[in-house]
Amino acid sequence: AIGFFCGVYARLLRVWVGCNVQILNALSFDSPVHTFLWAWLRASASLQEYIDKGTGAEHIGDVVFLFCKSFLHRLMVTDDTEFYDQQIPLPLNQLVDASLLLRQYVNRRFW
Repeated sequence: AIGFFCGVYARLLRVWVGCNVQILNALSFDSPVHTFLWAWLRASASLQEYIDKGTGAEHIGDVVFLFCKSFLHRLMVTDDTEFYDQQIPLPLNQLVDASLLLRQYVNRRFW
């Protein structure tokens, strides 16, 4: 279900370029999808399975794409107080985990 949801929104973001800001505002601020997607990526082990074995590429790419797009959109308007003190959009320890996993994902995907 999460793969289908992310696939639909990933296609919308790729096709309706003129509406990207409105779609990303809804996904990043009204309901912070990036936090739910990150929780799913950590809990489901799908990302780690793809990194380790290269399996599950059909849905993990859309999940990672939507996570990165919505996270970046939220991060662009986050000030230092929110980022360091309130730890928005993600806690700092989870940001380290996310950066390590996403780096490994990029290595597996493109090299």
